[in-house]
Amino acid sequence: MFTEDEVYYDEVAYDDIEEMQVIEEIRIGLMLNEISPYISKKELKEWFANLQMKKKNFCEDITGNDLIEIAKSCGLKIKEC
Repeated sequence: MFTEDEVYYDEVAYDDIEEMQVIEEIRIGLMLNEISPYISKKELKEWFANLQMKKKNFCEDITGNDLIEIAKSCGLKIKEC
């Protein structure tokens, strides 16, 4: 079990490399029709979670909100539902 000194609650910021990896995967996902340019938050997060399971330790510091911001910067339209 972990002690209080061993547990970190602060969010770890992602770096430029992780951001570029996510952008690359979004572009690939669009080309392969895995994701749509008009996608819901839930669909985007599920797609990314599946990607993270396939690629072990892939962009672990990217949160759901980070993913949405990056996707919007790639031109995706995020539906609220």
